[in-house]
Amino acid sequence: MLAMVVTLSVWAQDDEPYMVKSFTGVKRVKAQTSGGNISVTGQEGNTAKVEVVIRSNNNNRKLSNEEIKAKLEDYELKVEAQGDMVVLLAKNKRNGWNKDGLSISFRITSPKEVSTNLVTSGGNISLRNLNGEQDFTTSGGNLVVADLRGGITGNTSGGNIKAERVFDNVDLTTSGGNVSAIASKGKLTLTTSGGNLQLEDLEGTINASTSGGAVNGNRLSGQIEASTSGGNVVLQHISGSLKAGTSGGNVKVYMDKVDQYVKLSNSGGGIDIDLPDGKGYTLDLRGDKINTSTLRNFSGSTSEGKMNGTLNGGGAQITAGNSGRINLSFH
Repeated sequence: MLAMVVTLSVWAQDDEPYMVKSFTGVKRVKAQTSGGNISVTGQEGNTAKVEVVIRSNNNNRKLSNEEIKAKLEDYELKVEAQGDMVVLLAKNKRNGWNKDGLSISFRITSPKEVSTNLVTSGGNISLRNLNGEQDFTTSGGNLVVADLRGGITGNTSGGNIKAERVFDNVDLTTSGGNVSAIASKGKLTLTTSGGNLQLEDLEGTINASTSGGAVNGNRLSGQIEASTSGGNVVLQHISGSLKAGTSGGNVKVYMDKVDQYVKLSNSGGGIDIDLPDGKGYTLDLRGDKINTSTLRNFSGSTSEGKMNGTLNGGGAQITAGNSGRINLSFH
């Protein structure tokens, strides 16, 4: 069972906690708020501290202690222990947002070995330095995650996502923002419906897609799939197997090492492929026009818009198809 120590403190400043509670024996955190932020940061030891930060929805005006206390009559505020789980709830009893209401945020420091289930309707979510299952959702804010291991599932309907040093099984989705993922490894699924994807120093099984933005990647390795419906795809220093495409932009790929295949597609722009020289490849290229440097040890057929055959006896499958030009080069 949890042991709990309660400290109640009140500050006039907006960014100071209204309430502080400490718990021991915490393995899970469940938090829900309708308008505030949620942050969880792992630390050494077995004690968790919860800070409740209360502000006015109108950030231009500070609230006195008396005003906060009076307005809390319209809210359900829960900070309690249930077994090995800390349960946090901030809910407007009257429902709906108004500028004279409260924004109630939860700032948590916990043991590193903890799992979370976090929901906010209008705020940001931050997770750092945790090992465990993390499930978190916001309807209108940003997601910032760093130094996480385990099963990581995060969703935002309107914000950006930034992920650094996340490992194992990672699934991050936004409907309207950009996604940045850096220095991470594992099974990584990164999705946005309306923003750009920035990928750097990733390793593993990577699936990155956007419906309306660009995809930019640097130093990616493993089994990689990257796609967009409306922007450019630019991938540099790629090692492994790659599938990439766009319906509305250009595709530019620089491969440091090809494992089993490179498959590129484009409906409206050009495709540039730069491959390591002297390796064996099996080529299947189809486009409006194909440009390439002198091919050594090539066996097959070529025409202005088609190239089929093998280089250096064959090997990794190189497939590219589009309605525009294809530039094939070697380094």
